[in-house]
Amino acid sequence: VQSIRSRRALLVMFASSDELERSGVFESNVLEGYWGQDLQADETNVPGRFDATLEEVLHLISSAGYSPVYPEAFGERAGTLLTDAMDLARGGRFNAVPNQYPEGAWYHYDDRTCDYRCMATEYFYWALTTLLGAQDAPERCAEIAREWEPCTALQLEMRDPAVHRLLTDPQYKLPTVLPDGVYRGQ
Repeated sequence: VQSIRSRRALLVMFASSDELERSGVFESNVLEGYWGQDLQADETNVPGRFDATLEEVLHLISSAGYSPVYPEAFGERAGTLLTDAMDLARGGRFNAVPNQYPEGAWYHYDDRTCDYRCMATEYFYWALTTLLGAQDAPERCAEIAREWEPCTALQLEMRDPAVHRLLTDPQYKLPTVLPDGVYRGQ
């Protein structure tokens, strides 16, 4: 939390990706001195679709929080525990999206605008939400297969033991329960 606060991290919400693009906010100096993550209203709470809020908020927390606090574990550069596991999941270390991922890769993100750091952020999201059960439904598994293959915590443990070990290591105090929108004080 201290890391997120010190980076002045914030979520910028627009009605749609078109509105975001027209705003030019990320190309301007409006957010100078802030760590910004975008989210669009048309990708949240849409009946019949997976709510992107979990993904975008987790991107903010992992990039502005876990990555700088635990740089050797969750750093988004090559050679960290997270990116070494990601390179195994992708079938190699690729600084850019390859034309085709190697046979046997289970993480095959294909957004060509996403650099290596971005790929690590996405990988953290996929692995942690799979571990917590967010991807564990047959229809969701089919929906995400183009990008991510393990859909259950057990599949993650069996297919990607490196990231499973990292995400279950108690020293990092990662979430163990998927957010459900119902919060109670301790």
